[in-house]
Amino acid sequence: MNEKVIASIFFIGLIAIALGIAEFVSLKKQPSPAVVVPQPQPIATTTPPAPAKFDLGGCDSIAPSAIANTISQQTNGFSQDSYIQTSTQAGWNFIFVSDARYCLLYPSDWQVRVAGAYGNNLMFNEPIATGTRQMVFLQGAYGGFPLEQADKSTAGAGDGEIPAPLVDPAETIIHKEIETIGNKQVLFESSKNGTTIINRYFLGEKGVAAHVFQSSVPGAFASSANYATFLSTLKQVVSSMQFVQ
Repeated sequence: MNEKVIASIFFIGLIAIALGIAEFVSLKKQPSPAVVVPQPQPIATTTPPAPAKFDLGGCDSIAPSAIANTISQQTNGFSQDSYIQTSTQAGWNFIFVSDARYCLLYPSDWQVRVAGAYGNNLMFNEPIATGTRQMVFLQGAYGGFPLEQADKSTAGAGDGEIPAPLVDPAETIIHKEIETIGNKQVLFESSKNGTTIINRYFLGEKGVAAHVFQSSVPGAFASSANYATFLSTLKQVVSSMQFVQ
């Protein structure tokens, strides 16, 4: 092998070595791949649902805020038959009847008690100071009759009992008409049984009778100014009645 060939081989080898060194240096200059550090993930949390509340329906419009809050918590059954508190309307009290799911306002000087086998009726008495002490009975009117026929309704009956008509067949109807009291359609009926005058106000929801206010007085007193005043107050009570939806 001549000297030129040896020199060529040697030169090629040097070039190869130089290229290898250059590639190594180039690799050293490349940035190292970024190390991705896992970030802690927030722990998933769920907001507990707000506790359910009893829907007061129309009663919410007249209930004092304190008692409204108490009643609205009674989602698993009511702790008592009725809830009474002084109304924000001066001279009146608020009452909510749990079983029948209705409420109303009544004069604060009237006495009231829950009546009926199921505790869903109310008996009101005027104060003794009036000298007349009129009584009002509020009870359920059953049968699902429209207001025009509400006087066909029956009173509540226990197991095995025959429902009795609210209006005694022996009564003579004196006056009967649909009236508007406040924002309510009410059937007013006045009747006579012997010497007793009976006035009734039937009302309910969606044109169907569900409750009746009844007042009975001697005929001689029915035409007095005191009784007219009493009926005016009773109409305010009727007007205030609200129902839970």
